[in-house]
Amino acid sequence: MESAERCRHVPVRLEHRIPRGAPDGTFLGKVADVGHQTPGRLPGTIVLRTQLEADAHYSLVGSDLYTVLSLTLEEAMFGFKKSWIHLDDETEIKLESTTPSQPGQVLKLAKKGMFDSNTKKSGHMYVRLDIVLQKPTSDSLTVSKPAKDNTAAALRAEAKVEWQDGGAYRLWSEMMNAQSVGKDGKKKTEQE
Repeated sequence: MESAERCRHVPVRLEHRIPRGAPDGTFLGKVADVGHQTPGRLPGTIVLRTQLEADAHYSLVGSDLYTVLSLTLEEAMFGFKKSWIHLDDETEIKLESTTPSQPGQVLKLAKKGMFDSNTKKSGHMYVRLDIVLQKPTSDSLTVSKPAKDNTAAALRAEAKVEWQDGGAYRLWSEMMNAQSVGKDGKKKTEQE
């Protein structure tokens, strides 16, 4: 049986200013009489809060950004130039090294993190270097200086960064995919 009372279905456009650096869950305000309406009741009040969206290239802890930059063996040995556009779609981030880089090395880019509305300062960006090794196609390997035109950065978000005891910690997710080694020091196969 259809209700004798009619509920309004009226699209409402809400515009609200989100403060720069607003953390997840920041209360933005309330808008009365635009919420869900049910028979016998007036439309409710909508509460507006921020909800941060996950990003494929960065992890956010506090106001600091964490990312992983993939490099080839050649780039790690001979140096590299990499650049990418920051989250604001305007600022170009540039990284350059003329010396060998180590796997897991972390570079700190001061004030390239997110703006903190409480301290009125920008956080930092931490870039961990990941050396990606290619499978050799023969018994020998020749390593040459990389081409200078490959400046596009391959970034991915740092896995599970947490803030504990006044510092940032990364869950060692590589442990989950660790390959077993036998008593003889050789890698075990899947069947062993």
